[in-house]
Amino acid sequence: MQRCLSQFSKGDAVLFLDDGVMHLPGQSGDPDKSLQANCCFAAQDLEARGLLQLAREADATIVCDSEFAELLGKYSFCLTWK
Repeated sequence: MQRCLSQFSKGDAVLFLDDGVMHLPGQSGDPDKSLQANCCFAAQDLEARGLLQLAREADATIVCDSEFAELLGKYSFCLTWK
């Protein structure tokens, strides 16, 4: 998370995939407050980990597969990390 935050700027968004969805607030500690408003979580990965309902209750931004391409198209630069 620290590497992500070091590259994060105002107006950016972060999409959590795979085990990254464990960064859902209340799971592994809340993300930095400046980041939290711009966090998106992959619906399929939340569901696979039993977190989909919790994400809905937390009013998290949930992105389905069809919205993934739209999210990528919104930004001119995409950075991935593990």
